[in-house]
Amino acid sequence: MWWPFGSKKPYPFPILESYMGAGCIFTNGKHVLAGIQRQTNMLSGFGGRREDSDKDYVHTAHRELLEELFGHKEIPEKVYRKFRQFEPLRVLEPLKGSFPYINIVYSFNDLQRMIRIVNSLCCASVFYPMPPDHVSDLVFWREHNIKGAEVTTLSILPIATDMENGIVEVEGCFVSDVSRLHNWLTYLESRSTHLTQSTRSIRTVMNSDELSL
Repeated sequence: MWWPFGSKKPYPFPILESYMGAGCIFTNGKHVLAGIQRQTNMLSGFGGRREDSDKDYVHTAHRELLEELFGHKEIPEKVYRKFRQFEPLRVLEPLKGSFPYINIVYSFNDLQRMIRIVNSLCCASVFYPMPPDHVSDLVFWREHNIKGAEVTTLSILPIATDMENGIVEVEGCFVSDVSRLHNWLTYLESRSTHLTQSTRSIRTVMNSDELSL
């Protein structure tokens, strides 16, 4: 089910009662939020399989989002009620013959408001040294080596509007450069329990307001 970008409609019901999973996608029309799934080491969205306690696909999508993005398992019912007040940009039903998975599409502004709700109604997230205030904080402040986290590092990806499927391929040399950077950072951090000044400088730049979205 599609609506023009920028227009919003309530969640459509009924919708595929036999769904098996649901998730959330956040976008501004040019970019999309993604995270690295620990089990597969692949970039993906936020969502998962339906649980018996889930009321519907909206509940499944919000529960998975709160678990993967913030690490919250015990979620106050008030959070779910407030999240349901958001009107999605789109609801993407599964293609015929594919896995019955439903994606709810929200804007980055919606995510910004969700962050504030979580900060006010939930306990602090172990994924962040301090409560994030903005979408950029979710990306740059996130701890990257938390035990038990389903999603590790977050990323803002471009949507290639001039390509048929919207997917951007990564140039091979750049992949190699990033791999070498990773090896260098790993080496620096393994030399001592205290980060070297070079690593501190890199972390500072990566978390600075200069990189805020």
